[in-house]
Amino acid sequence: VTRKLNQLETLMNDVNEGVSQEVVAGESDTLKAVLGHIHQIRSREKITPKMFQPLRDSATLLKKYGKPLDDYELKLLADAPMKWDSTVNNVYKVKEKVNTLQNDEVDKIKARVEAFDNELSEFRRLFRRHAPFTYDLGVNDAYEKINEFHHKISEKEAAAAILVDLEQVFELSVSKHSEIKKSRAENKMLK
Repeated sequence: VTRKLNQLETLMNDVNEGVSQEVVAGESDTLKAVLGHIHQIRSREKITPKMFQPLRDSATLLKKYGKPLDDYELKLLADAPMKWDSTVNNVYKVKEKVNTLQNDEVDKIKARVEAFDNELSEFRRLFRRHAPFTYDLGVNDAYEKINEFHHKISEKEAAAAILVDLEQVFELSVSKHSEIKKSRAENKMLK
């Protein structure tokens, strides 16, 4: 009970402090941070209110068996629902304020994702053309090619992970980047 209350209190304090940052047009890092805080609350918005009654029941049970919570924890438990509602309301107010900035950033992210998808298509063509799928290379040369593609695929995976993270923060549909997965699987089979 104590751990859950402290985690929730910390989350609410961090989010309230995080969304209080002033977001100015062009400051995408601040916008990302604020949207990250908003995402934290929105992802827990439905489950958190459902945990208050079980926590109260646990506190009552602990008290019944001689292990009551201290006054600070009881105050946290009593104040938690109201503070949660206040945090959620604050998050939605901030979301409204940053909505236009978010839309501008979303357009930029969509353009980056499209450019990355084009880059992946080209990479996939190069991989299919130059990976050692035939026996015309020696073993050492083939292994060097496989290793070279392994590193290139890892770079693409890292870039894709950054874009997926951005898509999640900005509430976009997450790209699958299947070309990377296909290339990784084929490269692994070649190895």
